[in-house]
Amino acid sequence: AGKDDGLLNNPRGLASDGKGRLLVADCGNNRVVVLDEGDGKFVGSFDVPSPSWVAVHPKSKAVYVLSQDSLVKFSGWKDAREEGRLALSPVPDRTQRFLALDREAEPAVLWIGHSQGTNLLARIEEKDGKFGATQPALSRPVRMFWNCFASQDREEMGVKTGQGTVHILNEKSGKIRTLNLGVSGICRFGPNGQIYGMEHAEGIRRWDANGKLMPFTACVDEKNKVGLLAKHTSGTTSWESYCCVARD
Repeated sequence: AGKDDGLLNNPRGLASDGKGRLLVADCGNNRVVVLDEGDGKFVGSFDVPSPSWVAVHPKSKAVYVLSQDSLVKFSGWKDAREEGRLALSPVPDRTQRFLALDREAEPAVLWIGHSQGTNLLARIEEKDGKFGATQPALSRPVRMFWNCFASQDREEMGVKTGQGTVHILNEKSGKIRTLNLGVSGICRFGPNGQIYGMEHAEGIRRWDANGKLMPFTACVDEKNKVGLLAKHTSGTTSWESYCCVARD
């Protein structure tokens, strides 16, 4: 980390101009840095307070930067001249903001998304080279699907939503069954459609294909285990992301 031409300080966003230059939002140094994609050498920079996102329109060469709570348009990275500015509403705590530039649209179109709240997605279309009004985009909340896992016979596919709900799709029938297993970590299929789930801090549980708990017999008599296989995670916030169940 540093302020020299060959150093960065808390880099956030990246963008290619399609002409062999890579732009970096060098947030800690209050600038956007331009690098040569071929050898990584410093080509230039221009000042922007706390930039966290950057994009380049390949045709107009305009550079768009998120600077704190303002979206700023520059004429380009060479002799950068501010051509437009749009103030954005501050983001509440625990909410993430995402931006995207439609690189094919003329005039340019930008999208702003939020990880939660009522204004999930908005669209901004430029008019006469200036930012137009922020318009709500047609969108709807989606569930967070994660931990995709396939059955050993390859006929079923499972996926989790939230912390403990598992949805299982039978690819032949197209039917989906939902099991509320309450398991906090990842799940995997075992033989005969059994489901194994890793708890973050407790161990591994097992259910049959219909979601009925199948305690590990060796653990049933242990205090507070309730048939829970005492295989713990590392105890850090870096959850183990993978496990598998042998076919036998």
